[in-house]
Parts: sequence; C-alpha cells; structure tokens
Amino acid sequence: MVMHQARRYTAIVLFAFAIATSAPLALWLIAGSASVLAEQVGLVGDRLAVPVGWMGAVLVAVGYISYTLWSVPFVREHVTEISPLKALGVWVAITSSAIEEVIFRRMVMDALADNGIGAVGQIGASALAFGVAHGAWVLLGREWAIAIPVVVSTTCLGAGLAAVYLLSDRALLPAVIAHIAINLVIEPWLILSAVTRDWNPQHAKRFPPPQAPSGCSPESLTNGTGLDSNTSSN
Repeated sequence: MVMHQARRYTAIVLFAFAIATSAPLALWLIAGSASVLAEQVGLVGDRLAVPVGWMGAVLVAVGYISYTLWSVPFVREHVTEISPLKALGVWVAITSSAIEEVIFRRMVMDALADNGIGAVGQIGASALAFGVAHGAWVLLGREWAIAIPVVVSTTCLGAGLAAVYLLSDRALLPAVIAHIAINLVIEPWLILSAVTRDWNPQHAKRFPPPQAPSGCSPESLTNGTGLDSNTSSN
C-alpha cells in the first residue's frame, strides 16, 4: 500500500474510533452528569494520592513504551513526527484510554469483585479481555502472523494496568494516566504500522511497496493531502 493511502486509511480509522469513544463522554456532559464522568475516570474521590499506585502506573507506562519502541522499529522511526495524523492520534489516545479503563478495569473488575472473584481472577479476566479486544487491529493489515504476539503483549499490558488499579485501591486515575501516556507516544504509528504491515523491518524486503503508476511522481501522489507527511525526526 502506498504510504499516503495508508495514512488516509489510518486517519479514517482513527477518526471513527475517536468519535465512537468521545460519544459516551459527550453524552455524560450533555446530560449534565459531569460529576459522574469525573467519578468514572477517577478525577474525584479520596483515593487519588495512593503512592504505590502511581509508582506502578509509571513503571507500566515506561515499560510498555520501551518495549514497543524496541519491538516495532516503524513506531520508533516516527515517534517524534508532528502531523495532522498525530493530532488525531492524540485525540484518540485521550478518549479511548479513558473509556477502555472504565470498561476493562472499573466495570469488569468491579463486577468480578462483587461476585466474589479474587484479585488474581480479576486481573486475569481483565487482561485477557483487553488483549483479545486489541488483537482486532491486526485485521487492519491482515498480518495474521502477529496476531498471537499482539494479543500476548496487550494482555500483559492489561494485566499491568489491572494491577495498577488494585494497587491504587480501585482509584482509576493512575491507570487512565498510564494508558494515555502510552498511547500518546506510540499512536497513531502502531496502527499505521498495522495498516502498512511495516511492523516487521524485514517486511520491505519481502513485500516491496507498489510502484506509482507511470507518469505519476511521488510528489504528485502526496501533494495536498495534509495527512501524508512521513518525515520524522530521530
């Protein structure tokens, strides 16, 4: 897939996801339930300053960011890029992280706790659900060989965030902040790497990108798109 086409497709996916994850937040605000929204994402309460929870959040965020930059060279190469696509990534990072933590940590884990499931069971169920849900992005590039690694790595991240939630005495904010920090760094480049299948540095040798049609220069293909800059500073 030509890079500017991949960026356009990624932008469409990000925009759709941004709208989908912003809608519940907007509905809470429109309904005059700002206090409910603040409570859901952990902005209010008497458990905001649990030191061990915040330390865990920092460790999880730094660890997963470092792992992703090491394991996906494409993300590492684009991590400092500033572009309209990155702006979409920032939007999604904030809204999706908040919604996912409400679902996979607060709702799932609290429901399990209410039914007598212990900490290990809560962490395991939350992590597995999180990993399977995030494995769906493999479908963007139809790169089935990485389905298992993606599910495993995101399951581990889910376990880390679930542990942060428990270490924070079920205050959600540390897990939300850790999740946002991770996505602010690695997105939208992780999704773009799935679309282009450039997650693997050997991919370019096995599947060279298609050539531009005769008479079309790369400049003519990318001119004026606004989302096609692939310049990165390292």
